[in-house]
Amino acid sequence: MIWSLPSALFLLAAALPLIIFLHSLKPRGLKIGTTTLFLWERVLRERPLSTRLGWLLRKNLLLILQLLSAIVLIAALADPALLHFGSQSGNMVVVLDLSASMKAKGKNGSRFDAARQEFLALIDGLAAEQRMLVIGASTQPRLLAPFTGDKRRLRELGRNLEATEAPGRIKDAILFAHAFLKRGGADRVIVISDGAFVGAEEFAKPAAHLRFIDIAGSKEKNGEIVNLAIVGFEVRRQPERPSSAEIMVHLRNFSATALRAPLTLSLGEKVLLRENIDIGAGDRRVDGAFGDRR
Repeated sequence: MIWSLPSALFLLAAALPLIIFLHSLKPRGLKIGTTTLFLWERVLRERPLSTRLGWLLRKNLLLILQLLSAIVLIAALADPALLHFGSQSGNMVVVLDLSASMKAKGKNGSRFDAARQEFLALIDGLAAEQRMLVIGASTQPRLLAPFTGDKRRLRELGRNLEATEAPGRIKDAILFAHAFLKRGGADRVIVISDGAFVGAEEFAKPAAHLRFIDIAGSKEKNGEIVNLAIVGFEVRRQPERPSSAEIMVHLRNFSATALRAPLTLSLGEKVLLRENIDIGAGDRRVDGAFGDRR
C-alpha cells in the first residue's frame, strides 16, 4: 500500500490526545453512598471479565467512536492506494519512442538507454497472468511484439531496439495503442518517451488507462527541464558534386525557456560543423553542412 499524502498521518498524534482530553472534561455524575450500596459493589467486583469489559465499552462508547472516526478520516485524507491490485493486473500496451530525439546524450548515456531500462523494468514487473504488447513510434507506428507473457522474448526485443534518425509520430502511436485496449477492462497504455513531440502535454496528465513515463532531459541551474532535441536528420546528395552531400539537422526546443547549446556535425573523423546555436522557447531551426565522402 502507498500513501499519496503520508504527512496527513501526523495529524493522529495531535487529534487523538485532543479528543481524549476533551472527553475528560465531560461532567461526571455525583456519587452518593447509601446503606445498600456495599451489596452492589461486591456484585460488580465478582462479575466475569467479559461482563466488565462490556460495561467499560458501554460507558466509553462515545469516546471510542470519536477515536475511530478520527482515525478513518485522517487515513482517508492520506489517500491510500493498493499496489498491484485492480487496474494494475490488466495487460500492458507499451509505446516506445524511437524518434531521433531519443539519441540525445546526457551524463548517464542517451535518452533511449534510459527508456530501455524503464522498458526492462516493466517486463520484470509483469505478473504471471499479464501480457504485454509493444509498439514502436517512429515515422509510422509499428507493431514490434503482439500480446505475450514471454519475458525472455520481450527482454531480447528491448536489448536489440535502437532509436532511429527520423522524426517520430508519437501521438499517432498512442492513439493506435488505444485500439488494443479491452473495453471496460483494466488494460493500460504505457508511453515511454522524452516528450519531444507536439501534443505531449495532453498525455502527461494522469489518466485511468494511460501512464506516461517521461525520459526528461537534463536540468538547468534554476531547476527547469532542458529538452532540446534533434527531431530530424536528412542527407541530400548533390548532383553537381557526386562525392559530397548536404547534411540537414532539424532541431526543436521543447523547453519553456530559450537555450544556447553547442552543435557538432561530423562524418567519420572529419568535423563538418561546430557552432553554438541559440533557439527560443518552443522554436525550431534547421542547420546544415556539406560533407565529402572521400
